Amino acid sequence: MRRLLLAILITCLLCLAAAPGYGQTPAGGTPQRRTPRYKVMHMKNGHALIPAIRRQAAAGATIPLWNYSVVSPLDHLTYTGQMVGRSPFYHGFRSTSIQSFLIPVRFVFSDGTVLDPTVSNACLAATALSVVQNSLSALRSRLRRSERAARRSA
Repeated sequence: MRRLLLAILITCLLCLAAAPGYGQTPAGGTPQRRTPRYKVMHMKNGHALIPAIRRQAAAGATIPLWNYSVVSPLDHLTYTGQMVGRSPFYHGFRSTSIQSFLIPVRFVFSDGTVLDPTVSNACLAATALSVVQNSLSALRSRLRRSERAARRSA
């Protein structure tokens, strides 16, 4: 009796475990091809512009850049690149200020829904744009306070 119950239990568990696998395959039997959700857009004439960009960054005429290189443990090839800001490998206190702009975008959907960051929101009691701007100014003041504290302790 125990063997029969054990065999029935194992059979049920195997059937339950196999069911999700069949639910992922369409009726035709071949899996669907997924469409990409992002696109990589390379800079036009990027290789020709990189020396000029490096010269401008070194002269302080544009945003600061730093170079990196890493050797992959998988294929043992060296990969290089550039990042915006100051290198985290320099010792001492460093800060980087990069000017940015908020661009409000209005979305209108086919069902009539409109999402406009410049219109007052009942939930926020303000516009979404003003909430973001105020949060950024609060973040800036917090960062300034932490920078001052770091200078005092150094």
